[in-house]
Amino acid sequence: MTTATAPRPVIVPRPPGELPRRAAAVGAGLLVVALALVPRDGMVVLAAVAAFAGGWECRAIVSPAARRADLLLSALLGLGCALACMGAVSRWPHAAWFVAVASLALFAPQLGRRPPGGAARLVAGPLWFGALPAFLALLRQGDHGVAWVGVALAASWGGAIGSYAVGRTLGRRPLAPRLSPAKTVEGAIGGFVVGSALAFLVVPLSGGAIPLAAVVWIAPLAQALSQGGDLLESAFKRRHGVKDSGRLLGAQGGVLDCVDGLCLAAPFVHLAAGFVRG
Repeated sequence: MTTATAPRPVIVPRPPGELPRRAAAVGAGLLVVALALVPRDGMVVLAAVAAFAGGWECRAIVSPAARRADLLLSALLGLGCALACMGAVSRWPHAAWFVAVASLALFAPQLGRRPPGGAARLVAGPLWFGALPAFLALLRQGDHGVAWVGVALAASWGGAIGSYAVGRTLGRRPLAPRLSPAKTVEGAIGGFVVGSALAFLVVPLSGGAIPLAAVVWIAPLAQALSQGGDLLESAFKRRHGVKDSGRLLGAQGGVLDCVDGLCLAAPFVHLAAGFVRG
């Protein structure tokens, strides 16, 4: 009597020219962020634009046949969530915990087999992808804000490029095939190492504005959380049968594909930076 063996998960190969396009997209994104960091409120504007676009993409994923008026309403909701988060946390720093917990409480049920409907279904995405990345703007407002934003971006975006490059060249074992067939264990390890190392480089580049002893524990945790945020967005897209959140950024996908890791990394770095500042 023979027993059937489960088929091995297949790692979906990437097109050979995709890595240079992704690197170019990330480079362009970093240039935009760098320009936004120069004025103190530049990150506020950038976060608002990202939240608006993210709200639009969320509604398009959940309701592919939605009218433009509904997409616009969701985009405005994402913008409102981001502005409300920035305003509340600026006045009451402890509100950061409330925003993070409320976002997770509303968004996590959307990943189940039977996600709740009604208002929670429409608010969860814009809140998660609007309010949480807005913590980058809050980071910029604090002491040594440019350096702290650099830590968050290096850990998240740097780790994403490292994960993609290592996974494409050395990846053999699938990480979470049900969520993202292309992600591998080797890629996750590579992203963790690359993202953490790039975040460490922010310390000397900032002239020691932030303590290395703090970045030593903040950067690895931020990178791990960034990968968790990436997987959560993958689960959200897979739940609705979507590969990329949009085509706005070409090879990089949509806005949500760029801020997914920051949804967890940015609030954590903001809270950790507040702890370091005392």
